[in-house]
Amino acid sequence: MKNKRFYEWSAEEVDDHGDVINVCFEDRLADLSLSDDLCLVLRIGNDADGEIHREYAYVRDGRLPEMFEGTDIVIPSRFHDELKRV
Repeated sequence: MKNKRFYEWSAEEVDDHGDVINVCFEDRLADLSLSDDLCLVLRIGNDADGEIHREYAYVRDGRLPEMFEGTDIVIPSRFHDELKRV
């Protein structure tokens, strides 16, 4: 079965120790309460196996990186554009 890519935005709430204590996910960035720890999540999977892989791209200095962390997977330009509009 062919894998599909699903993207979603995430806002993480962290405590004073840097531990994530709450995470919110939305399809559109505008639907999230903006926080200092925003990221774009790529989920890869299929109907038979469910999610089989997940990658993260954290917003730093108001920008997304060109690729998901530690990969050669390029972030589609529509997400860079969406971030600029918020």
